[in-house]
Amino acid sequence: FPDLGKARAVAVAADGTLLAASAGRLAFITPDGTVERIVDVGNGDIVDIAVARSGHIGVLDGRSRALFILKADGSMVRTVENAFPSASGIGVFGSRFIVVSPSGGGLYAVAPETGKIEPLGVSAPEVEGRAIQPSDVTQGPGGALYINDFERKSIIVTRDGTAIDDRFAGLTGGGIAVPRLAAWGPLLFATELL
Repeated sequence: FPDLGKARAVAVAADGTLLAASAGRLAFITPDGTVERIVDVGNGDIVDIAVARSGHIGVLDGRSRALFILKADGSMVRTVENAFPSASGIGVFGSRFIVVSPSGGGLYAVAPETGKIEPLGVSAPEVEGRAIQPSDVTQGPGGALYINDFERKSIIVTRDGTAIDDRFAGLTGGGIAVPRLAAWGPLLFATELL
């Protein structure tokens, strides 16, 4: 895609549209491979994208640590700024976006319709075994939230967002090359840049 460059983040909307982001641009690509439109969003450092059940698109900018919430057509709904100490990943859990902040082990639930932010209970300091440096999240098999913690080299599983239900081996990452998670049907994918 010459007008986009190298895609750094991708997501798929419910209608099959592929969303691909590079720098500060988001491309909408139809299932037949046609680039339908490209919109400018963010401040040039899109690190991740997620699509909520409502159809809202969450675009996370790592440099500004801002979450841009768009409608399904790419028009801007709101910008959530100055709310996250750092920003490395975004996922969906239930009806909310989950923003991952490795600094301090934070996970923040954001309502797409209002922009209201709440810390996710499973990342509270008093939760034993919580993620120290989460890099990404995804809602996976059975509706559980999977959290990659590259400090502990593990993947944490929570079914309700408040308690840790399970933990298993994960990926470490390094520097800005943090591990990513994705789910498809009953499968959980964990990736790490080479």
